[in-house]
Amino acid sequence: MIMQNSLYQQTKIITCTMFLCGLVCLSACGGSSDDKNDAPQTVKADSSTLIQQESASLDWHHPGQWVVVNYWASWCGYCKHEVPELNELSALGVKVIGISAVPVKQAELDTWRTSVHANYPLLKSAPDSLTNVVGRVDRLPTTYIIDPNGKFIGPFVGSVTKAELQRYMQ
Repeated sequence: MIMQNSLYQQTKIITCTMFLCGLVCLSACGGSSDDKNDAPQTVKADSSTLIQQESASLDWHHPGQWVVVNYWASWCGYCKHEVPELNELSALGVKVIGISAVPVKQAELDTWRTSVHANYPLLKSAPDSLTNVVGRVDRLPTTYIIDPNGKFIGPFVGSVTKAELQRYMQ
């Protein structure tokens, strides 16, 4: 009887642990942007400071041009789902930049780029200057728009479509 209770307790602990791990994984992937109740807000910052700090690795500000910054992870299904939409925006002349939300090695980045057919620049991790402006990204995918004057709009949390982003680019 004591052996059965011990086995029952261990099974119960393992089941609860697996359930909690599943909840954490599900909450990390943001879902559809339709789930979001509030419209994206303009972040009180501009990209001019990013230009000075990150010019060697990435040109954030393109005067007169819209820029879309998208945080992704290779394990995030919604992130993979929105790549064709971001490819379409890029083909229309919008500067799209993908940033891995978790640091990755170059080989992993190249493999992911090939597997999802991303036709826009991808970074292995976010530059500190961008993290200082937009904060930590807790849910994926997360997308920001930088308007032609360098002002940030967002965040858009969850999978976004080309049409949803274009509504803010008018």
